Amino acid sequence: MSVLTHAESEWLARKPLIEDLYMFRRQTMDQVRDHLCGLGFHVNTRMVKTRLLKWNLHKKLSLSEVRTALELLGPHRASWPCESPEFRIRRKVVGLEDIVRSCRRRGITDPFQWIQTTPVTDTPSAEVELLTGLTPEESESEAAGPSQSFCPSASGSLGLPRVKDDSRERGFAGQSKPQAGRVSEGLAMERVRDPEVYRLGAQAIQHLRSFCLRYIASDNAKAHKEPPVHQFTSHARLQDLMSEGLFYFERNAMNRAFTSFRKGFLVLEEILDDVHPMAIALYLMLLCTLAAKKANVVAGKLLEQAVELASTRTNVPTSLVDALRVIHRSEEFLSIPLLCLKAAGECMETAGDSQWKNFYVQERYCDALYHVGFNGEGSLKRMKLLEAQEVAYGESARNVLVTSLNVAEGFLMQCQWDNAECRFNRVLRQAEELSGFHRAKLRVVALSGLSRLSTARALRWSEQQSVPAAHNRGSEFARRQMRLATGYVREALSLAVVWFEGSTRRTEVLRELQAEVQATSYRLGCPAECV
Repeated sequence: MSVLTHAESEWLARKPLIEDLYMFRRQTMDQVRDHLCGLGFHVNTRMVKTRLLKWNLHKKLSLSEVRTALELLGPHRASWPCESPEFRIRRKVVGLEDIVRSCRRRGITDPFQWIQTTPVTDTPSAEVELLTGLTPEESESEAAGPSQSFCPSASGSLGLPRVKDDSRERGFAGQSKPQAGRVSEGLAMERVRDPEVYRLGAQAIQHLRSFCLRYIASDNAKAHKEPPVHQFTSHARLQDLMSEGLFYFERNAMNRAFTSFRKGFLVLEEILDDVHPMAIALYLMLLCTLAAKKANVVAGKLLEQAVELASTRTNVPTSLVDALRVIHRSEEFLSIPLLCLKAAGECMETAGDSQWKNFYVQERYCDALYHVGFNGEGSLKRMKLLEAQEVAYGESARNVLVTSLNVAEGFLMQCQWDNAECRFNRVLRQAEELSGFHRAKLRVVALSGLSRLSTARALRWSEQQSVPAAHNRGSEFARRQMRLATGYVREALSLAVVWFEGSTRRTEVLRELQAEVQATSYRLGCPAECV
């Protein structure tokens, strides 16, 4: 197969995916090459290696990074944040054992004695952070929290550790970023290599494929027409209730969380009355989301109830019951459902059944990738899905605008702010062609996205200054961005209060975002913009 020369812009568009594959999924350069070629981007291993070196994504730790990490930690175990401290180096979580192993390869038997007796010959690395005060699970997930980052002083000597501002680690509308799923991502996908988990995963995928193929060949497939509004279907109501439960679960409001979860469990019976791959795709996506949010107990109970209900109904195919039973037995509620969801999408796509069904399953797979933290691959797939939907429905269709908002969120997560701003503003313009609740919902999401975008720009500006943010009170740029952020969230909240009622989670999320915008304005020295 011929290898083409690709433009810089083509490489940059695929950088998040390459970073996901190489840094976080720990694939080799050859595996990254094969993955890219499978997506139609034909390259060879040498080209991949060149890009990794150019982007500073190579796995080998430099001597400067090793020294900086050891300096941050200190030689006295009593001062360490935990027994097995970890660092974030070039966005990758690295354990102390990896630092020690790197020293031994260089012939350094006592790392702490080495940094005390060897003079500094190079500039300390600014890409090393000490993860502090985290449990092993939290540190692996890169959960938002205090971390220390090395900050070199003007003289080049070791400076004081600074507390990293976690406001950029906040997700959309004030929720934790799905990037925290990198956790689960690294460890859960690693678990698939366990022989027993691998065997169970293969069984689950085989059963689910059988279920999808049987459905495609059935009369039910021909009878299922696309619903005018997806949010009124039983599986969409399940998603809404589980999302509401997760919202309160993350905020330790357990009574409200489990009230929503219980209501969601009851909706399972309605789904099984007329079960099909679209509903199961959403169900699998929910399992991935629950696992990524550390709600494994809820995911297990949801699976257990689904297996019990499905096994007693004659209309539910045995292949689906077997697939759910195998996933439940594996106790792996992230990687196996994600792989099953991917297999379901492949079945619906290759079988050439109804186009809307294929779109729906692909959307749920993109949602799962987003919640788990595979943002590079998820963004690329979402862009392809959007292009296909625009051809099928037109650019102003409501479901196309929803996908466009998701694409904008992906750009925002990857700090492609100009692209994100363009998408959000485009949705605002196109939403004017709609009316009522649907128009209000699209405008609220787009406005909240623009608010977070303006806040992120102001924070990035403050980080690039040579003096603390609190002393930069005269910056017109920061004032302008925070003025925009305040206006956007205020307009979004006023719409939400009218259309969503004051007690819904959407309104609560916007109130949290408004509070964050206000706090950021004060932190950047422009509190007048909060009024």
